[in-house]
Amino acid sequence: MTWYIISAVVLILFFFLRLKKAGGQPILSASISTNDGFDFEVKFKQLHPEVKPIEYLRLTLNFITKLYYISKESKEDNRTQIRYFLQTMSESTSLENGLTAFVGQVTLAESVLKTKDTKEIVATLLYKNIQTRNIITKLPLTWYPNQFYYSILALTIACETYLDGYQNVLLHKALKNLAKAYYSSGETKTLQASYVLPNKAFIEATFAN
Repeated sequence: MTWYIISAVVLILFFFLRLKKAGGQPILSASISTNDGFDFEVKFKQLHPEVKPIEYLRLTLNFITKLYYISKESKEDNRTQIRYFLQTMSESTSLENGLTAFVGQVTLAESVLKTKDTKEIVATLLYKNIQTRNIITKLPLTWYPNQFYYSILALTIACETYLDGYQNVLLHKALKNLAKAYYSSGETKTLQASYVLPNKAFIEATFAN
């Protein structure tokens, strides 16, 4: 009986390690914290010594699609709001111009004092290969109304400061691509879509005229 238990544990560990390896190497993480659902602190941690600014862009794209997958149409943190954000960005003339439409909805704080009311989302970007990034997220057990949507706004605004002019244009194009995908008839609500769409949006933006 003991050998069956040991074998089962080894097998589970083997598959866990394979899945972890398949996901990629952690390179960049962001923690998005709030005590009230309106004021947000965004803290980044570079998990690899050679992280480039472009990874902040890719973290943003993967974060949006992952939270879109987690969200539900019927809840306050819903996909409608995320699509609205993407559509607004798509109709704007630039990334900066698009983000001005959301001024006042969230406030970026230099720090949030951790209390029992603090609710934090942690997102870690994984490098799989030159074309592919994956993401893993850690969510609080409960969250404030619209916290997913506002966290997307907070992270996008925070990441913008790490990008140069070309990368800002690239992110703007990629957000347009995501908007097009989420307003299309294609499948966008699956976990698989949440991993495929940000990489596809980035690659298409990179090679667009």
